[in-house]
Amino acid sequence: MDPPGHDFFFVVESDSYEAIVEGLFPAVPMGTARIQPVEDFKARMQKVTQS
Repeated sequence: MDPPGHDFFFVVESDSYEAIVEGLFPAVPMGTARIQPVEDFKARMQKVTQS
């Protein structure tokens, strides 16, 4: 949370982007929302080097 900036941050895990959007939808009308998909860097690099 960033109280002076009036920003809240949530870290959630899901296999579906749509599920995150649906779960956060009730809060979206209260302000501006940005959903930023991220990955586990170490796991991603292991996948890349195994390819």
